[in-house]
Amino acid sequence: MSNFAFLLPEWPQLFKEAREAEKLVLSSPKASVVLGRSALEKGVRWLYDHDSDLQLPYDLKLAALLHATCFR
Repeated sequence: MSNFAFLLPEWPQLFKEAREAEKLVLSSPKASVVLGRSALEKGVRWLYDHDSDLQLPYDLKLAALLHATCFR
């Protein structure tokens, strides 16, 4: 059972990355972090693409997307 099973019905690709990150957390923490960040980036970009209240900031780096006033 995965902590990310709730993602599977609507976002199977996001679930796949999150589950893989979860599996690697003890055996390969660095790989887990890379996969976890990738899943986070994809999730945040999905939000920006599908929520009309979110306006992309000039800088498209993850930190800028997360700290944008409209995202907070």
